[in-house]
Amino acid sequence: MSVRDDDRAVRYLLDELPAEERDVFEDEYFDDGEAHAALLAAEDDLIDRYCEGTLPGEQRQRFEERYLATPEGRERVAFASALVRYAAAHRAPAPAEAPRAPVRHALRLGLAWAAAILLAATAVVALLGAQRETGRARAAQAVLQQRLQAQQEQARREEQRAAAAAGELARLRDEAATLGELLGLDPTQPVRTAALALASGLRRDGGAVPRLVIEPGIALVRLRLLLAGVPRAAYRAALQTAEGRELWARDGLPPTVVGGKAGVSLTLPAPLLAPGHYVVTLADPADRRRDETDAEFVFEVRRRAP
Repeated sequence: MSVRDDDRAVRYLLDELPAEERDVFEDEYFDDGEAHAALLAAEDDLIDRYCEGTLPGEQRQRFEERYLATPEGRERVAFASALVRYAAAHRAPAPAEAPRAPVRHALRLGLAWAAAILLAATAVVALLGAQRETGRARAAQAVLQQRLQAQQEQARREEQRAAAAAGELARLRDEAATLGELLGLDPTQPVRTAALALASGLRRDGGAVPRLVIEPGIALVRLRLLLAGVPRAAYRAALQTAEGRELWARDGLPPTVVGGKAGVSLTLPAPLLAPGHYVVTLADPADRRRDETDAEFVFEVRRRAP
């Protein structure tokens, strides 16, 4: 006996079977794939009969209680009604009882698959579009964030450079004023200076060294000692002759960054520098042994006659 001829199928679908009979029925039809497919076909036929108005009154009431109580059931009934109307409108004249259930079931499956495929394709297209837009928005936001951070970092570096340059300029002015007083210079007149940048690493005992030419009227000499590696918080600078005799020293000189390079700046009275070779050493201010230095800077002084 097929499931269509089994009255228990209709009673099962209309939730009329007692619990014991329901368990037995489910064991028969749910463990077998073909029997389960046949049960689904019987459910389609039951829905079609309701839509065609051929269900008895009691079964029709039970059907409505069972299928029209949920959104899913109402959707299935509406879909089946549309199929019934479509089949009635397009059915060709045929003998009295042509076998319509297989045709209707095939039509139902075809339309259902088409609707499912269309819905899935629409969902996939919408999801991909949303993902692309989300990805573009995130990428644009990341680029803008990186640019903002770079601009903020650049502004911070510029502020640090400006502050360091302003501090260094103020220090050099104070130092020049002090040296001017010691040299008896007129504060109302501009002070002529000579400047020289030095890198460490040259030896005392020969080779080409940077040369500082002091013109007549030069009162001050400014040396910029370029540092390699991580600088200290402060240095002790000492000016020595080529023979190692110390002529001038100063503690607590802070390093500054000018043009992206760290260095120590110091100002010397020009009269202190006679023609010859000199060495400037930088060391830890706390080290008083004088034999431990961080760097040595060698240069030569020449003077032009008036």
